[in-house]
Amino acid sequence: MIDAVQTTSLLSIIIIVTFIIYIYLEIKSLSKQKTSTLKTKLNYGDCPDFFETITRDGKKYCKNTYKLGSCANAKDNNTISFEDEELFTDNVNGNKMKCKWSKECDIPWNGIDRLC
Repeated sequence: MIDAVQTTSLLSIIIIVTFIIYIYLEIKSLSKQKTSTLKTKLNYGDCPDFFETITRDGKKYCKNTYKLGSCANAKDNNTISFEDEELFTDNVNGNKMKCKWSKECDIPWNGIDRLC
């Protein structure tokens, strides 16, 4: 037969284990919330650093006013729209592709140029 001391010990162990599991699940939930909040707070500029943002025909374009980097610095070809290609607008890899473009063209882009 189980006596009162064993019952109390078993009950105490069950309560402690339940409490530990609860604490673990709460910490895990808070960690997920913090991660998702950080991801939504990361708001990078629409254009690379020192580029001018212009709107034409309802689209945002980035104009390389100072002829920075090594890509398309001709007078008639100094704008780019990152809204045109799915490559740059993809929710999963869009910012990574912007990072690769930034690195290939030697153009600084605060926050973006650290993603690849």
